Parts: sequence; structure tokens; C-alpha cells
Amino acid sequence: MVSHVFLDKNLIWNPIETNIVQTSLNIGDLNISGKYIFDESSLIREFSADRYYTKNEMISLEEWHGYLDDYEEFDGIRIPSKFKVCWNLDDGEYCYIKGKVVDIEFNNPRLY
Repeated sequence: MVSHVFLDKNLIWNPIETNIVQTSLNIGDLNISGKYIFDESSLIREFSADRYYTKNEMISLEEWHGYLDDYEEFDGIRIPSKFKVCWNLDDGEYCYIKGKVVDIEFNNPRLY
């Protein structure tokens, strides 16, 4: 199953290497770009983009990464069950969230 965002007509895919794709999404004045890295099974393993980072009231554009691992099937849909999100800063990698999906419910309009 493919997320609808990947099928958006405004999303442009530019292959960089065999398993790396640069994407850009342009809607009005909004321009978003990022890079996807796929494994040999065509599963997304990493997404990176430049994002604004704030430290000590200073804002800078920094490299940001989302890492995906351990794909599992939930209700017939295969998704990564482990993830972490990190900034690649001059003084090293700062990972601010790591998680594991243990249960998921799709298409439920109720708020939790």
C-alpha cells in the first residue's frame, strides 16, 4: 500500500543513484524537498531534508534524518515498526526521538 502523498501530481522524483531519490513538492509558495534512501527490497530506510533547528534562541538550517527499520505487517499493511529522528549537527548527531510501533489502527476518525 502506497501513501497518497507519494502519488501527488506536484511531487517530482529525481533519481540520484540506484537506491537514492531526491524529491521536491511545490504547491503555491510552498517548496519542500528531501531525499529518500531505499534498501534492496525497495523499502524506505531513510529520509533526509534540511530543516530549521533552534538552539539557544539561534535558528539555523541543518540536516535532518528519519531512519526506518524492522518493517512489520499490521492489518495487512507493511510499515516500519522502529524509527528514530535525528539532527546531523556540527558537534555530532542528536537523536531526539526513537520509537517502536507495537499496535496501530488505520482509518479511525475518532480522536484518541
